[in-house]
Amino acid sequence: MGIQIMASKHQLWELILQIYDQINDIIKQKKDTSKEIKTMASKLKILIDLHNNCLEREKYMRCKQLALMRERNLFLEKCKKIEEVGNKYDWREDDSDLLPQIYNTLFSQPTEEDM
Repeated sequence: MGIQIMASKHQLWELILQIYDQINDIIKQKKDTSKEIKTMASKLKILIDLHNNCLEREKYMRCKQLALMRERNLFLEKCKKIEEVGNKYDWREDDSDLLPQIYNTLFSQPTEEDM
């Protein structure tokens, strides 16, 4: 078996898992395995658990990101509809002075206090 270049992170972690399994098989077969091998196996197990934890967190964060992006898109669509109404009426003042207030809210530049 020659050295093979890993095509993906997934393949790398599969290889690490195989090495861990092989070390555990050696430990089970030979009761007198060295303390160093057992230490390596426990460190490898910690590495695998950490990797699995990171994968779960990445998946969770991606779901949160997608939800936030969707919420942002819905908000922007509402802003566009408000802008269309304002443009239709040329942002004129009415009795309630509502359209100019909306215009100022939508198009004013953020201040340092807003950030």
